[in-house]
Amino acid sequence: LRGVFNVNKHEYINEGEIINSDDYLQGGDLLFNTRNSLNLVGKVGIWRNELELALFNSNLLRLRFNKDVKSNYFMNYCLNSNYAIKGLSRIATGTTSVAAIYTKDLLKLKVLLPPLPEQQKIAEILSTWDTAITNTQELIAQLKSRKKGLMQQLLTGGLRLRSATGKQFEGEWKLLRGNEIFKNHTDKRHNGEFEVLSATQDKGVIPRSETGIDIKYDKSSLKNYKKISRGDFIISLRSFQGGIEYSNYEGLVSPAYTVLREDLPISKLFYREYMKTENFIKRLNSIIYGIRDGKQISYKDFGTLKIFYPPIDEQNKIAEIIEESEGEMELATKKLTNLQNQKKGLMQQLLTGQKRVEIN
Repeated sequence: LRGVFNVNKHEYINEGEIINSDDYLQGGDLLFNTRNSLNLVGKVGIWRNELELALFNSNLLRLRFNKDVKSNYFMNYCLNSNYAIKGLSRIATGTTSVAAIYTKDLLKLKVLLPPLPEQQKIAEILSTWDTAITNTQELIAQLKSRKKGLMQQLLTGGLRLRSATGKQFEGEWKLLRGNEIFKNHTDKRHNGEFEVLSATQDKGVIPRSETGIDIKYDKSSLKNYKKISRGDFIISLRSFQGGIEYSNYEGLVSPAYTVLREDLPISKLFYREYMKTENFIKRLNSIIYGIRDGKQISYKDFGTLKIFYPPIDEQNKIAEIIEESEGEMELATKKLTNLQNQKKGLMQQLLTGQKRVEIN
């Protein structure tokens, strides 16, 4: 949210250091970022007593207003409107890495200021949307945390489900080698017209155009690229986060990648989640000790890795739980997007006077 502080990024002062009590933040204080990188300078936030005692550094300016401004909360929304942001960007000076907005220039910024009662009413309306947005963000965080805990149990056999007939799944899971479950798959039978894909650790295998990185390549070399299908896995080891990525796309990948395709019946969704569990990543790390950073693990190494292989019915049942969990998060995410868009539209109308509010 614009106008909100990230209290996870704070530092502690030395114990016993003398602090003027006037320097402590009070609820409703409006802080302005006067010096930072170009994309951060000019940001404004209102303090809502997120921490019991807090100070602010010299790069921040505590704003005070004359009698024409009744609500700091209104000014928080006002200074975070698109109109104000554009104005602040024009008066920022410096470079991309170090920029500043001086007080003398800030005082020249013009904003639309409605009558005092209307300021309070607008702030009240927009704060309702902020509350709904914050609650939805917290719900999404809870759903993600619940899924993580549930998956840690379900994907290691710590929690067993019941089949469609109501019978409890039981018995030890098989522990098979990677090359017993997956084969090294290479398919270069294509004309190079498929989209080029890349492996990422947070989004899996996605179109290279969506990675945000301009990767240069010779289009004439595409004939050597490997064709993959939706549901294939790629070995792309880069860090402790794991390096087996799932593809939701059909396309082409660099010949440097190792493509894995199942050699036994599996639930792809089960293994997509399983290969991101702490348990699996620890197993993966056990076979890559000594491999220098940036080197890709080979299929031969992967093939020696012991991997859980539950009965296929149990894999599918766990996949159902995964789909249900992801469905809940998708609905909450759509709700969040709708709320954010609604607030954006309201800010555009209320903070420009396009829409006036009734004062009781």
